[in-house]
Amino acid sequence: MDLLSPGDYCELYVCYLGEENEEQESDCTVHLDNLNIDLLHIDEKRLIRIER
Repeated sequence: MDLLSPGDYCELYVCYLGEENEEQESDCTVHLDNLNIDLLHIDEKRLIRIER
């Protein structure tokens, strides 16, 4: 079962409760078709875009 169709994406913003409107400090993009989990670092105020 595929959760994302080719060309689709979802975004995940990692922050503490109440910081949703603060500016992000970093971002990264994860490509599900070429996944390298070692490159993914989940830090505070980081936008993670997951693409297929």
